[in-house]
Amino acid sequence: MNQTIRLACAALVIGLSRPLCDAFAADTDACITGSISLPLLGGRTDAPIVPVRVEGHEAAMYVSPAFDQIYVRDAAKAPFDFAYQGYERPVEINGYHVISATEITIDDLQLGPIDLANIEAVKLHGLGTQMVQGRPIVGVLGYNLMRHAAVLLDMPHGRLTLFTIGQTADCQDVAGRMLGDDARSVPLAGKDDGWRIPVSIDGQKRLVGLNPDLAVFAVPSSWTEIPELAPDAVARGKLVVIHYDEKSGLVSDGREIAIHDVDIGGTKLPDMTATIERDTDKAVLGTPFFADRIVLFDFPQNRFYFIPRTRNTRPPGHHLHFEETIVARTSVRQREGTVQQ
Repeated sequence: MNQTIRLACAALVIGLSRPLCDAFAADTDACITGSISLPLLGGRTDAPIVPVRVEGHEAAMYVSPAFDQIYVRDAAKAPFDFAYQGYERPVEINGYHVISATEITIDDLQLGPIDLANIEAVKLHGLGTQMVQGRPIVGVLGYNLMRHAAVLLDMPHGRLTLFTIGQTADCQDVAGRMLGDDARSVPLAGKDDGWRIPVSIDGQKRLVGLNPDLAVFAVPSSWTEIPELAPDAVARGKLVVIHYDEKSGLVSDGREIAIHDVDIGGTKLPDMTATIERDTDKAVLGTPFFADRIVLFDFPQNRFYFIPRTRNTRPPGHHLHFEETIVARTSVRQREGTVQQ
């Protein structure tokens, strides 16, 4: 972020009381060098969506560090188009399907008080039709916009905050202090192959991706050595059809099951519904994981923090996710799953 603003008290974003907020501010004020906070649009079943202005017009965009950069598409009800300005390039879907896209430059993109000029993006073919609170949804903000920041994603309270943090020794753990003693922390690794954290399933550790825009908890069918994912156990699950790209007709199938023994950072999670997919070799935690948790991506320190459970009081959403399941470095994305009886 080339331009930043200061919050009066960043801790208020995560629901601390005023006395605790004041103590927090005194403890961390020298470390927080800049911040920007945006409301999340939509409801509790939607992926993170923030208000933006594009070329001076009101719009909205998804947010997910699983995408390497900004992806956009023209929207049916937007009063502007993204011009085709650059070269064609391939974009992967689910690790092996490839579609064509175009490199472009966005002249003016505004996030809250921050005005960004000449931002590189990738334009996807096709016309978007999604709307949220009267705004056309025109794309997704990816990792390149947040790579120097700590990103606080508070879906239960409907807030996204980006912090820039000082690099002194006293500031190295300030991201963890933001969430307090209830927070858990694990290493955040693998940006070249999608951001992943260590997760234990039935006592067996695996690296699992993080994508707030993905509709489900996706798990590869090849993890058969994990008892709950053995073929006979998975075969009892509900069959689902996965649409990776509606316009191209790319579909796959899988099974929907409940996984009972999932542990992250020493915290056992409640039973989780997972979609077991045969067309991927990576697991990814999606929107259901983030919907009831306050999380923090500390990209400069390569740490991921989360508060185990927070009640989401936002209104119901419309299951909005980035319309076309385009993959950057994470090799699984899902637009929708249809249960087949």
